[in-house]
Amino acid sequence: MFDDIILFIKLVEVGSFSQLAKLLNSSQATVSRRIQSLEENLGVTLLNRNQRHLEVTHDGQMLYEQFKKPATNLESSWRLVCEELQDELQGTIRLALTTEGARDIILPKLQDFLNEHPRARLHVTFTTQAIHLVKQHYDIAISSSLPESATHTVTILSKFKFKPYASPEYIKKYGAPTNLDELLTHRCIGSLGFAGEENNNYKAENLKTGEEKIISYTSRLYMDTTSHAAIVAKHGEFITGAWDAVVTNEVARGELVEILPDYSFFEIPCFLVRKAGVTSKLEQTFAEFIIKVFNESLHNKMNPLTEPL
Repeated sequence: MFDDIILFIKLVEVGSFSQLAKLLNSSQATVSRRIQSLEENLGVTLLNRNQRHLEVTHDGQMLYEQFKKPATNLESSWRLVCEELQDELQGTIRLALTTEGARDIILPKLQDFLNEHPRARLHVTFTTQAIHLVKQHYDIAISSSLPESATHTVTILSKFKFKPYASPEYIKKYGAPTNLDELLTHRCIGSLGFAGEENNNYKAENLKTGEEKIISYTSRLYMDTTSHAAIVAKHGEFITGAWDAVVTNEVARGELVEILPDYSFFEIPCFLVRKAGVTSKLEQTFAEFIIKVFNESLHNKMNPLTEPL
């Protein structure tokens, strides 16, 4: 019965029979049958089932609240015991990346982690969805927004600033704007939102004075990924906005030059999101690795390279 209680806890957190069956590599009928057996053993109704969603009853909520922490701790403790019996860390970490800046910081370093832990595996997913580690079956996420659920622990890794950049060829051909009004007369790549909508209004913040100003700009070229826009900008025909963490190497190599360095047009935080409670040594080690990589990136940004890579 305790196995079925743990199954019920997971079902409430995932919110779907089919999704839970998929995560457990089982069938929806098997999961449903075990939950029904648990209800019969307890003599209560735990769920009101309908086609749209699961509705947890009062009895079901009471069972969930009583057992969710012990169930989580039991699972985590089992993982820790297994790791203690192993010669080295092994297993799979499922990582979700939701921010472009995080992708460009962490992806080049993943092989370092794999080299250090040869029996570890990484599953990396790129997503723009709001993060819920349990429902989406991730272990760790790097996200620009806080998770909706309180069953997570969150650490801030960095803050990214969206700033304008141009290539030396562009500056030689068209000149460099010296203020916001001049910027609006230049050839700039516009930004697309997640749904493909054009962003034509930007809030420019003076980083020295704190003064903010809304500027409007309509472009002939819009892109939704700043790393790709930076590639276009390096050819010398456009100014692009980019997250500072994304173009650190291009700036260090002299391929892009920061325009109007006193201004930022957006700022987004970058969070490390983990499940609350006890975690495995492998997950803890990987979280520490991520924090180290971000700290090194911040140090390099403050102390840029003086020679091309």
